[in-house]
Amino acid sequence: MVLVTGEIYWFTISMLIDFALQKIINQQEVDNGKRNEGAFDITRLSINNIDELLSWHKRVCDCNQTATCIIIYHRCVIKNQTYHSLSYPKRQSTNSYFVKYTNDRRDTLFGAIELFFTYKNSTLALINNYPNEHLFSDVFASSSYHSSLSKYINTYFYLLQAKPSSFHYVPIHKILNICVVFEKDDFIIVTPISPVYEHD
Repeated sequence: MVLVTGEIYWFTISMLIDFALQKIINQQEVDNGKRNEGAFDITRLSINNIDELLSWHKRVCDCNQTATCIIIYHRCVIKNQTYHSLSYPKRQSTNSYFVKYTNDRRDTLFGAIELFFTYKNSTLALINNYPNEHLFSDVFASSSYHSSLSKYINTYFYLLQAKPSSFHYVPIHKILNICVVFEKDDFIIVTPISPVYEHD
């Protein structure tokens, strides 16, 4: 009987040690993720099956080593915030893939991150762009409050076309915010959220 009690005791101790070690490892992964900016979680996707990346590579590089020149990732840390791509299989209902971003002309743009990739020393996102439909305040054009509210409404809410129009290759430092998306039949409404409210 003492032997059984001893076995249970050692089993319990080993389980507690295992849980403690796993917690330490998980915390180290979280800490490393928050410190290291850039893409992580390499995908099993082949660049040879992604026409948008193949054509981009042909435009910017003259090598024949596409599979080693470009590495594809599911997730990326940008300014201590984790962004997921649509290719990430565990994202479930998390919407950290629809983003507000900018380009060289400083236009405000919106889109869904299809994937992240590295090319030479740069990390980029392949983003499916959703064009602006019109100003959100146009919906309230007949309101007597239109002139006083339009500046503020148009800063926080954007009316976009329901379907994406083109792919953009965006350096990750040009990604500004994750957006909350409200889908309608023929348009979508998005509002950028602060990184403070992220729940990964």
